[in-house]
This record gives sequence, structure tokens and C-alpha cells, in this order.
Amino acid sequence: MTRAPDPLTKIIGAQVRRYRTERGWPAWILSRRCRAAGVLISDQALLSLERGDRGNVTVAEFLALAVALDIHPANLLPGYPAPPDARLAAARRLTTELSRILAGVTPDEAAEAEAADPRLTLAIEDLNLTTRSYNCLRREGIRTVADLVILTEEDVHDIRNVGDGALREIRQKLTDMGLAFATQAA
Repeated sequence: MTRAPDPLTKIIGAQVRRYRTERGWPAWILSRRCRAAGVLISDQALLSLERGDRGNVTVAEFLALAVALDIHPANLLPGYPAPPDARLAAARRLTTELSRILAGVTPDEAAEAEAADPRLTLAIEDLNLTTRSYNCLRREGIRTVADLVILTEEDVHDIRNVGDGALREIRQKLTDMGLAFATQAA
């Protein structure tokens, strides 16, 4: 027996649909981004949530959706204003930390990884990409090399306006740094 949808879940679903369609993403792209944030949500489950047919949303799913959409979690709740620009950096840091928690990475492990590999904290602005490639990545919420290397080549190729040439350029920049895209999970 399925539970009746919670009114708040319907509102969250409507917000997810709004942000997803604003980005021009099909449900499967959001599903992949949620997986990269550490939570498996199928594209069918996302569509069910957006239609208001889903019984509830777990806290982990809620946070993964915010991370995947690159928005502050409060933006998925009605009546809460988006954080002003002055607090945007703090909101991004929070979503990054929540993403690490959802992935099962402790703060000590995360600090060790960043300290061990400072290349991951490099901003994509510093990669000297063409304007097209840079804009495509920024529009998707990719701000650092760490954000980029968690994606597979297929994920990057699926980004709007990233064609074969842009993908080659981004791959080469990572290769030049001694890094690579994530491999597809089996």
C-alpha cells in the first residue's frame, strides 16, 4: 500500500521540477547528479516526486537534490528566500560538506584529500578553457576541479552545449594536470 503524498513533499517536487526544467535537464541527468552526490534516486522516482505521487522524501534525498541542482537546500522549501550573494559562498560550502557526508567521507578524510591534492581546489577559471567550455561548466554548477573529476566523460558530454571538441579540451586540461574523469560505476 502506497502512502498518500505529504503536502511538503508535493511542494519539494514542484521546486525540483522548476529547477530541473530551468536548466533544461531531463530527469536522468538529475538522477546521475544525485548519484554523484551519494544518493541513488532513479529518474522514474524523480518524475514521481515531481508529479506529487511520491509518499515522502528522505533527508538524504533532499540534501542530494540540493547538491545536484547546485542550490541552497532552502530553495527547495517554500517561503524561504534564497541566500543573498554575501552568503552564497557559505551556502556552497554547506552543500559541499553535505555532499561529502552523504558520500560517507569524514571531515578528516576530506581535509586529508584536499591537503594531499591541492589540484582539486583549483577553480575552473584557472584551467584557461575556451569561453564556451567554461560557460557550459559554470552553468552546470561546476566551480572547481574537484567538481569536475567526480563526473564521468559521459556526464560531461551530456551537459548542454558540450560537444566533442569541448569534451576533448576539458579532458586534455585534466590530463595535463595528471587527473581524469571518474570511471563509470558497474
